Amino acid sequence: MAIVASIGEVIAAYAFDLQLLTSSSSRHDAKTAEGKLVQVKLTGSDCIGIYDQPEHLIVLRLSKMKIGVVYNGPGEMAWNCCGRVQKNGQRSITLTKLRALDRDAVPKIEQVREFPL
Repeated sequence: MAIVASIGEVIAAYAFDLQLLTSSSSRHDAKTAEGKLVQVKLTGSDCIGIYDQPEHLIVLRLSKMKIGVVYNGPGEMAWNCCGRVQKNGQRSITLTKLRALDRDAVPKIEQVREFPL
């Protein structure tokens, strides 16, 4: 899973012009030029899990060798719709719910480059 997470972070950094943080950062993976902290998730499944409320959340989905944005918005919106804490300490949320939230999510971080896949 760590490799998938790292790949997602690199792809998001490229596409959204983010600066990656050190890998030991617990809640956020990157930041914008303006200093907004961002958590990035890449998944091939139907849900994601998060441990804590991020400032901003970008969720990407890999399907048939294509990457698409599922959610790009305030972490609070997604966090407030997550389920209860699971045994592993994460709260989960479905991609269906994230897509619905994304329609009203503002502000968004501008995507400046196409995904490399």
